[in-house]
Amino acid sequence: MLQWLPESGGDLICLKASGRVTDADYRAIVPQLDVVLSNQTGLRLFGDFSDFEGWEWAQAQEKFSFGRDDLKKIAILGHEFAKELAVLAEVTLKDTEVRFFDADDKNAALIWVKQ
Repeated sequence: MLQWLPESGGDLICLKASGRVTDADYRAIVPQLDVVLSNQTGLRLFGDFSDFEGWEWAQAQEKFSFGRDDLKKIAILGHEFAKELAVLAEVTLKDTEVRFFDADDKNAALIWVKQ
C-alpha cells in the first residue's frame, strides 16, 4: 500500500509505503502528486518505509522518478532496507540532501525535512 500522509503540505510530500506496493497503489496517489508538482518548484519528500515489503523495481524506478531535478531534501524512515534506499537516493540524486532515520524517529525526520 502507498499512502498519502496528512503531514503533506506545500512543497512537502509525505508518503508511507507498507506491505507490497502495487501499480494500483501508485495510481491512487497520482492526482495528489500532480497537484503538488504543478504548484511547486522545489520539493521535500518524507518516506516512511518502516512496514515496507517491496515493489516491482522496474515499475517503481519509472514511476518514482517524478521531480528528480526538483528534490531539495529527502527523509527516509525505516529499517535496514530503508537505509539502503537512502544510500541509493544519495548516490543517484547528487544535488539532493538525503538522510536516513530509524523507524522510531518519525518526529526527528519530519523536523529535519521541513528545515
